[in-house]
Amino acid sequence: MTMEISKLSVLTIVLVPFLLLAAVAVVAGDELTTFIVHAQPQGNHALATDDDRNTWYRSFLPEDGRLVHAYHHVASGFAARLTRQELDAMSSMPGFVAAVPDQVNELHTTHTPQFLGLDARKAKRSYPVSERGAGVIIGMLDTGIFPNHPSFSDDGMPPPPAKWKGRCDFNGRSTCNNKLIGARSFISSPNATTSNSTSNDWRRVPPVDDVGHGTHTASTAAGAAVPGAQALGQGMGTAVGIAPRAHVAMYKVCTEKGCADSDMLAGVDAAVGDGCDIISMSIGGGSKPFYQDSIAIGTFGAIEKGVFVTMSAGNTGPMVSSVANEAPWMFTVAASTMDRAIRSTVRLGNGLSFHGESVYQPDVSASTFYPVVHASASGKPFAELCGNGSLDGLDVRGKIVLCVMGSGPGGNITMILKGAVVQSAGGAGMILLTKFPQGYDTLAEAHVLPASQVDYAATTAIESYINSTASPTAQILFQGTILGTSPAPSIAFFSSRGPSLQNPGILKPDITGPGVNVLAAWPFQVGPPSAAVLPGPTFNVISGTSMSAPHLSGVAALIKSKRPHWSPAEIKSAIMTTADVSDRAGNPILNEQRLPADLFATGAGHVNPDKAADPGLVYDIAPGDYIGYLCGLYDSKNVSVMARRPVDCSAVTVIPESMLNYPSISVAFQQAWNRSTPVVVERTVKNVGEARSVYYAAVDVFDDDVIVRVYPETLVFTQVNQEQSFKVVVWPRQNSAPLVQGALRWVSDTFKLTLLPILLLATVVAAVTGDDELQTFIVHVRPHKGHEFDTTDDRTTWYKTFLPEGERLVHSYHHVASGFAARLTERELSTLSGMPGFVAASPNHVYKLLTTHTPQFLGLELPQSGRNYTSGFGDGVIIGVLDSGVYPFHPSFSGDGMPPPPAKWKGRCDFSGAACNNKLIGARSFESDPSPIDHDGHGTHTSSTAAGAVVPGAQVLGQGAGTASGIAPRAHVAMYKVCGDECTSADILAGIDAAVGDGCDIISMSLGGPTLPFYRDSMAIGTFGAVEKGVFVSMSAGNDGPTGGTVSNEAPWMLTVAAGTMDRLIAAQVRLGNGATFDGESVYQPNTSTAVSYPLVYAGASSTPDANFCGNGSLEGFDVKGKIVLCDRGNDVPRLDKGAEVKRAGGFGMILANQFADGYSTIADAHVLPASHVSYAAGVDIKKYINSTANPVAQIIFKGTVLGTSPAPAITSFSSRGPSVQNPGILKPDITGPGVSVLAAWPFQVGPPSAPALPGPTFNFESGTSMSAPHLSGIAALIKSRYPDWSPAAIKSAIMTTADPDDKSGKPIVNEQYAPANLFATGAGQVNPDKALDPGLVYDIDPAEYIGFLCGLYTSQEVSVIARRSIDCSTITVIPDRLLNYPSITVTLPSTTNPTAPVVVSRTVKNVGEVPAVYYPHVDLPAAVQAKVTPDSLQFTGASQVQNFTVSVWRGQSTDAKVVEGSLRWVSDKHTVRSPISISFA
Repeated sequence: MTMEISKLSVLTIVLVPFLLLAAVAVVAGDELTTFIVHAQPQGNHALATDDDRNTWYRSFLPEDGRLVHAYHHVASGFAARLTRQELDAMSSMPGFVAAVPDQVNELHTTHTPQFLGLDARKAKRSYPVSERGAGVIIGMLDTGIFPNHPSFSDDGMPPPPAKWKGRCDFNGRSTCNNKLIGARSFISSPNATTSNSTSNDWRRVPPVDDVGHGTHTASTAAGAAVPGAQALGQGMGTAVGIAPRAHVAMYKVCTEKGCADSDMLAGVDAAVGDGCDIISMSIGGGSKPFYQDSIAIGTFGAIEKGVFVTMSAGNTGPMVSSVANEAPWMFTVAASTMDRAIRSTVRLGNGLSFHGESVYQPDVSASTFYPVVHASASGKPFAELCGNGSLDGLDVRGKIVLCVMGSGPGGNITMILKGAVVQSAGGAGMILLTKFPQGYDTLAEAHVLPASQVDYAATTAIESYINSTASPTAQILFQGTILGTSPAPSIAFFSSRGPSLQNPGILKPDITGPGVNVLAAWPFQVGPPSAAVLPGPTFNVISGTSMSAPHLSGVAALIKSKRPHWSPAEIKSAIMTTADVSDRAGNPILNEQRLPADLFATGAGHVNPDKAADPGLVYDIAPGDYIGYLCGLYDSKNVSVMARRPVDCSAVTVIPESMLNYPSISVAFQQAWNRSTPVVVERTVKNVGEARSVYYAAVDVFDDDVIVRVYPETLVFTQVNQEQSFKVVVWPRQNSAPLVQGALRWVSDTFKLTLLPILLLATVVAAVTGDDELQTFIVHVRPHKGHEFDTTDDRTTWYKTFLPEGERLVHSYHHVASGFAARLTERELSTLSGMPGFVAASPNHVYKLLTTHTPQFLGLELPQSGRNYTSGFGDGVIIGVLDSGVYPFHPSFSGDGMPPPPAKWKGRCDFSGAACNNKLIGARSFESDPSPIDHDGHGTHTSSTAAGAVVPGAQVLGQGAGTASGIAPRAHVAMYKVCGDECTSADILAGIDAAVGDGCDIISMSLGGPTLPFYRDSMAIGTFGAVEKGVFVSMSAGNDGPTGGTVSNEAPWMLTVAAGTMDRLIAAQVRLGNGATFDGESVYQPNTSTAVSYPLVYAGASSTPDANFCGNGSLEGFDVKGKIVLCDRGNDVPRLDKGAEVKRAGGFGMILANQFADGYSTIADAHVLPASHVSYAAGVDIKKYINSTANPVAQIIFKGTVLGTSPAPAITSFSSRGPSVQNPGILKPDITGPGVSVLAAWPFQVGPPSAPALPGPTFNFESGTSMSAPHLSGIAALIKSRYPDWSPAAIKSAIMTTADPDDKSGKPIVNEQYAPANLFATGAGQVNPDKALDPGLVYDIDPAEYIGFLCGLYTSQEVSVIARRSIDCSTITVIPDRLLNYPSITVTLPSTTNPTAPVVVSRTVKNVGEVPAVYYPHVDLPAAVQAKVTPDSLQFTGASQVQNFTVSVWRGQSTDAKVVEGSLRWVSDKHTVRSPISISFA
């Protein structure tokens, strides 16, 4: 078995977060649980002996038998089994400091000594074979040891040093000797990893290794020489540890289930007390503050007493910030490959061959091919992983089975198990396929059948082959052990990466050592039972950072033996500063993708034991320096826990991370850093080389983004152990790269050393955000049953009980969410999650801000027309707009003639002075700027679009002239400013909460963000609460079109609005020198001569990359003076910025050409120079013309505002498309409204400064689904004003079922390519306000039905977050998405449907039209689908009467289409009620 990647794929063990005493409330009150208790004697209470200390420890405990471990050397305290109540009582006793619950951590060579150069002649001089590790004791903390293995023979070994105080706890005859000098166990029962028991009878198990891991690591570090070592005949040679003359002491602290904190701390404590020189631990857990990390606490005590500590970096790579064992006093080891492969080659039936690896290599025929089958063909969930039972029902007998790497949801599908499953199903062999993160790495396993693990490139080719033929075949050929492979070393895919979460200012990992396919001692035979048992002891080949760490323990023992007085920090420095940064071929060390590995993967580089023996200079750290470093991270109490004595940090000189005398440099620049101020780092080196020597500084930072200087540049030494200090000064440049790395080398005549890896973080990236950084979280909480709050102040007071002291509360939610937003650290959030009432928490997401003519285009006329069908144009309705604020002094928000707001209004106006009135009745801010004033313009535009007052003489730079009016000019407006520089989910949720509490009827949000499950989507949660309280919600669909699956705001209780064009063009025509003309658009239309043509040039002709997009500075050095420049749309360069760049470069004008995706969609912008935005087709023709003549010319002719253009409406390119990612069973978007070149109020003048300022208020043309959504908010207000008792669902139904599927000319609505737009673009169609006011029938949805819908998607806990109350989905009738009473129908047809087995959809309609009335169904679907509606008519005899019907759907004629669409129309004498139908084929 492979402990690391098979067993250690189980790294998904849930590690209970370390909590201090306040958090132990999560432990059941009467359950005995192991706690580690830190205690310190008070005053002059001296404890002379260990027995005295044990007696004092027991004085804390309620009875005998509770003490698990007493700590004497590296921690001040004990482990004991206690109930929570007992711990609570103990916490008040004198001497108590802190307590943490016990945690479980996971266990994270014939060739390696040669690979590391230890057989070279020079290395034999540095470390004579007879002295390698002599006199050094390595304490191994692991799973125990198999003492009878010859790797632990003491032939020729001297007795242990006199300081040794340990013991040997094997039962029966003595099995320890002068090699294995001690063995102890700290495992008290087979279930010790949980440390819970109701019995006081705990017995130690012997330190024998029943897993194999400890035997392997111990022999790797210091095993004796064993000739004839092999695993199943592979890796043949003489096995020897790195320090074969060192003594070994085993401390068993782990079982196959894991390693408990209390046992590990006891093991470290014993190893230090026994006299070990080096502690080696191939163990790791989750990242946590050092004062909560028992391993960090124990190893700090070890270092203080001069013991070197080696730790594995972890096996959760290649993810960033996954490194474990991060404390700077630990030596953290990454894992690399060697130049050895145990090769098994896959040969396919098409002749292609791919090298893989396997330790088990039976004799096979080179001429026989076997059928190949992919395990996923069984159809079972996760079948491709080949777990137990996954191949049942799949014929694999006599076949080679393709299985995929991965341990499965339970983390228990090891690589060996995969082969066993294939073998038990009758398979002839297995090819183990890898995933992309594993790259080119392969692992050699002792499989139980012929097998080969291949890399990702081979995986892709093999899967392509089996999909290309009906009868794929393959064979597996074995080629034995191959030496000299390359690249070597390279970083293993599983090796955990930095930066460190706990201390990003210290580079971790520190070093790299061999960790892939390492052969070492093993307690038992490996491979299949049928494998021939070869003579000699048993060995195994396994992989992991568990294997790399003991290599470095052995190297440390070599140095300690040679330099017995060196401190742990000096040994670490010697190893790090002499490490190799290149592989054996002299190339940079690569990662698993065969790309250069960064310092977060390699640390200082790959260990070079020979150079480490004579480093020249070392960086030493006194243990007291670590106290100063810790005081820079934590408070005095927490540092005292680590130091095992009281520490007053106010009396300690704090040492920042970058100033700790570490043999690497890491500097992080905050984003607000003053770039003119350098960072200064100081270091001190000690001369351990030649007495008289001179070193010169050489800086290798090959990046212009930073400047690095060293002062002084020369260090002169005249004696051994002399110390010299120097400074490294770093200047970051403006807009420097996010990560820069390099090295500082101090070079003398004798030593040419890469001494200091340098890591410069130009900005602090998310990956290095520590647990102590304050972030805003939205926290959902629920009071206990019966706990009610009389006022919002009472609820806010309760919210504050969850929070630490200080101003942490950002928002309190009362109406649409049960909870609050607060600034917390990750650690504080973890503590809060254990408190009664906590439900869930989510990070604060950032969202994006996404008309004189539109009322007429929509068929609405202004109030003075005298038409009365709009019944007051929104009278009495309050629209709450969540946006960037509002400019209250614009006449669009005049209160002239407006009645006071309804009596229900509870809002307020936060402008200073009297800026609000009967139109703008409220304005509040929820972002950092307390004023709701609009500094952007977006909020002013959207709110005036929805409900702006009538303003004659509106225009933008003279275009679009007319009378401006909102869709519902008599509605009231309340602005909730939730956007400043960004729009965060915490502020948005607060705005929704306030809008509902204030009494708004409609909420309008032109915002969008990432698609998220609804229980994690604050806008979905908040708007669900709003809809439950009768508030209609209109949302923009997003501006990420025309790609499918991009629609935002997907919840079915929202109205999701797409964007279409209008029949208006702000025309700017392009005329070329060849006479061709092309219609485009621009708002800025200066007086230009129609007789003058200008030279025409394509920006893409510049040599500057991406110059065709006309980004800032892209036209530098390109002659455009006096010319018209053709620029391409896109590349994240705003359209107005493109014109600004052309103007800056001296251009006369600009033609802005679409890319293919934007098709014929053009936009009228207030450009800063003469310009025209043309279609993709026009752009292609213009480029052809430029390329056809040596002197291309053009002119731009402005034609003003043109009405009656066609096609209109058409779906614009940017409008986001369905299907919905979160709920594909609900058609999204719902509806289309005007969203292109919409004229509405604006706070300031637009266009170039030279443009004449026309009299009157300022307006602007804007485009986006941000513009279409407020149109629908206004229409909803019209309907709400006429039908005040209608629910949000009824209003939505009225809008959707009366929408127009055709454009103004009666043709199908087209998309940006002028092809018919599908339902994923249009939704139900273009809104028709006139028809929506009299829909005939409506589809209503009670809010409780959404709960049934949600229970079909999520768990009870997740639904409870959305519902703001406890939901038990097992007691609720689940409503599948197709059965939700939605005004559109979405169905997925399985292949088995037919007239006798259709998919049935049910709906209920309510009569809101004339009485009596009869409606008849008309189904419009293509021949690929058949449908039947039952009953065949609906008869209504009363108002608000409801009727039910079903639609049965099945497959019709064969089709290649994946989706077809149509509609269901219920038709009466006066009404047509149309529901779009979208049908996909499974």
